[in-house]
Amino acid sequence: MSKLCKTLTTMFLCISILILSTSFPSLSAYAKTSTHNIAKIDSELFKKLQKMDNDDTINVSVWLNDIDKDELRKKTKLELQSTNISTSAIDLAFYENDKLSTETAYLSNLSNSISTVIADEKKVIKAKREIAKEMYSENNAKCYDNLFCKNQTFSLEKEKESQIIYISKYAPNIDLYLTKKQIYDIIKSDFVQGIYYYEDEVLNIDDTSIQTDSETENGDESFDTTWLDMTNISTVRDTMGYSGENITVGIYDTGFADPTLANYFNNVDIDYSLAGSLEQSTSTHGSYMASIIAGRKIDTNTGNTIYEGVVPDAKIYCAIGGYKSAIEGLIDKGCNVINMSLILGGGTPNTYGTISMWFDHIAYMHNVHFICSAGNYGTNGIPQSNMIYNAIVVGNCYNDGLIKETSSYATGEYDAYKPDVIAPGANTNTPAINNPNYTGGGTSAASAIVCGAVSQLCQMSSNLLAKPMLLKSLLLSSTKRTYGDITMAPLSDSNEASIALSREYGAGLIDVVKAYQTYVDYNRYSYNVFTPYSTSRSFSFNISDASNSNPKLIRLALTWDKVTTINCNDSLSTIFPLSDTFDLIVTTPGGETYGSTCWFDTKQYISFIASESGNYTVSITRAGSTVSGEVSSYGLTCSVS
Repeated sequence: MSKLCKTLTTMFLCISILILSTSFPSLSAYAKTSTHNIAKIDSELFKKLQKMDNDDTINVSVWLNDIDKDELRKKTKLELQSTNISTSAIDLAFYENDKLSTETAYLSNLSNSISTVIADEKKVIKAKREIAKEMYSENNAKCYDNLFCKNQTFSLEKEKESQIIYISKYAPNIDLYLTKKQIYDIIKSDFVQGIYYYEDEVLNIDDTSIQTDSETENGDESFDTTWLDMTNISTVRDTMGYSGENITVGIYDTGFADPTLANYFNNVDIDYSLAGSLEQSTSTHGSYMASIIAGRKIDTNTGNTIYEGVVPDAKIYCAIGGYKSAIEGLIDKGCNVINMSLILGGGTPNTYGTISMWFDHIAYMHNVHFICSAGNYGTNGIPQSNMIYNAIVVGNCYNDGLIKETSSYATGEYDAYKPDVIAPGANTNTPAINNPNYTGGGTSAASAIVCGAVSQLCQMSSNLLAKPMLLKSLLLSSTKRTYGDITMAPLSDSNEASIALSREYGAGLIDVVKAYQTYVDYNRYSYNVFTPYSTSRSFSFNISDASNSNPKLIRLALTWDKVTTINCNDSLSTIFPLSDTFDLIVTTPGGETYGSTCWFDTKQYISFIASESGNYTVSITRAGSTVSGEVSSYGLTCSVS
């Protein structure tokens, strides 16, 4: 173990002891409840319980034992045995293939088009989700039954019975209305992994003001679509043909206008069945987001298309309401990509909580690409609900690449680097606004742009559809590091172990054409899994045309899943919620090394100028020992420009 690791380990132990000794000052009232069980209660909830009487009630989110992942895998494979879907497609959904068995071989074996491959992958993911849903239903019901029905120790008089707020269909999680006594009773059970304070949901949007007007005549209507060109989205959509076909996108927002009043979704397959009772409103945030992602407006006089969003040929589902029921409803509908241009109130900015943990679990278990806004609070930080490791968190910039002043970012020395990327939301103009000169978009609009870009990449490849971490890595390694006079992300220093990301800009401005080139043209990517016993991976790639007179910018992005670990007060889960971290090192042909060893994020990033041709060796090494025993998948991509 390195000197740094030993120092950090000692520091963690000391802080953990300090937290435990100071967080639980009055344990005498619950002498029969062990310190281990008390540690199942998160610190915020514990503080509230200290001020409550035994019969006082409070909203809590209870995390239970998870389902057996091996059993899920076996059941899904058994379910699909009778179909003509290949084992390659099944392996993709379960992160069981490496780069040597990618869709290239899959396509040649099937002699089918990419659309067929995508369709097959969606069937596998759907089967996996449906079986997981059955298993979670049985698991959560069994746990609840044992906690409140069979075990008389935990039962109270009828008027004090637990009240169910929501039982998750895709996670080992139940939201309940419990008394203080019930909480201290159920933490004794082996079924319970952790209990968090559950704050009533408050949905907030950014400072965007949207005015829709169905009565607008076509006239000489035109829209500034600089945001489409800056990100190369328009090239990928119009020239390369990636407009969202066969991809299902979910939009979770605060409200949507009645589609009969809007004329900016012409010939778009958009579904409002999860959007509640549609109000005939002229100001809705959700309609603006949907028009960025998949809007299309056709001139009724000429039949010409005068506006298109990023992926107008995708299948779109809109949802409102509580975040768990809304997101799980979108998963039921088969959504591969889900945009969340909003925040859920509560919690300390830049910290990790039960909401972000729930989203991380859903992304990891069910192959969901989450894209969410960073918020519009500047240096005040990223809202807790949006500090999601397994999501792509998006910041906001102007059309010259300069970060918008209100775009949120995590500022602490040991905060995860969020946002991950940026997009020009400040200048996003669509027919939903009915203002051709509008330039007031926030991170909400930026998130919607990236959602569309992710949908385009999913259409390119079944690998990218099935593996959110590989796609995230690709998006990060292929960004524009500079735009005009703006430098958005730093270069790595040789022999230094600093991550080459910016606090404000993340990896920089997304570039979908560069992502396509990195993935399809140059094939510079790798994905695999780290089991609990895996310690390292290494491989090499060749650069044949780099020299002093022809230097190349090399960027490598490594991303991996944050697996679900329920720690509460048993560790530094709020400060350091990660159980797995991996270091990334690249060695040049001449022996020079560049490294990224960030131990408080689920990504590493190296960016340097290469001036020599030959083989570059890449090493990935486990830096922390897994707590959960889970398999963690990773994606690694390398762009050269």
